[in-house]
Amino acid sequence: MDNQSKLKQEGQEVVQMVDLDNPPSEISADNTSHILSGRLDLLKDINIKLDTYLGGCELSVARLGQLKSGDVLTLDRAPDELVEITLGDTTIARGRLVVVGDYYGIRIEQIAEVSL
Repeated sequence: MDNQSKLKQEGQEVVQMVDLDNPPSEISADNTSHILSGRLDLLKDINIKLDTYLGGCELSVARLGQLKSGDVLTLDRAPDELVEITLGDTTIARGRLVVVGDYYGIRIEQIAEVSL
């Protein structure tokens, strides 16, 4: 099942994702360099909260009660899959996890075509 089908089943809004290494011909390089393009001068200084979805798992209440320090939960996402970056309930980008110093980061690989 592809990510868009999975998102539709979860009730999240689906937007078309653009691969930055191979953008469609109708999208110029200028439009893929950042998520917000155009005249958004009134909004440019507003901070927003982005979330990242790494994956999930299901387990029984009994198993939940048995969890102890050192146990590992297997997520429903492969290590080489892109993680999703969301704004509210909308996926706006996807990328790969990277380590930046003592923190995790995300290298952006796809940006949604969002119309405001």
